[in-house]
Amino acid sequence: MVASPQRPPQHGPTATQHLIREYCINVITNELDVAASSLLRKLQAAQKKLKSEQPMHFRARMRFQCGLREVIRSIVAKRVRLVLVAPDVEPVVNEGTTPAADAPHPLVAVPSIVAQTQTTRRGIEGTVRSIIDLCSEKSIPWACCLSRQTMGHALRLGRSHVSVVAILSADGAYEEYRSVITHLRSGLEAYQTLLVDRHEEPLKE
Repeated sequence: MVASPQRPPQHGPTATQHLIREYCINVITNELDVAASSLLRKLQAAQKKLKSEQPMHFRARMRFQCGLREVIRSIVAKRVRLVLVAPDVEPVVNEGTTPAADAPHPLVAVPSIVAQTQTTRRGIEGTVRSIIDLCSEKSIPWACCLSRQTMGHALRLGRSHVSVVAILSADGAYEEYRSVITHLRSGLEAYQTLLVDRHEEPLKE
């Protein structure tokens, strides 16, 4: 597989607001961003209500997880239906430097594909790439959309930035979930067309 273009095209006013990292393999459109934001907002509201009204069932019926380690655990536990990845995660830090403050502690009790972040992949982006690999391995759809800031905003986290969100259940937001999947498929097809137009080898399924 050849290296993907560094900046997949993005349409609309958000195109210049954040850096698109190389791991992104779908075209990001305003429609995808709007659908993803709506999905996160609805799931956040549903999850907040669940925690308030049914605290005993909260963990078993959570709609989403954010946080790198929490997302990995959910994927390994086969609880994830969809993963949303911000396209502007920080680059991998150089060998010998200290990872970003919100990078996970060296992971244990997870598949080796994730554990390799300690040696070959450093920093938050390295862990995100391992999450993407896990999604591919387990046939979980994943989409690059929004940004770290707008993901945090959609989840009502104030100024906190979110790199990855795992969707565990679309209960209460099935229409928004289906919309994200539809726009993701279109974005993946558009990206494949982009590779062909650039005379590069299309990504394999």
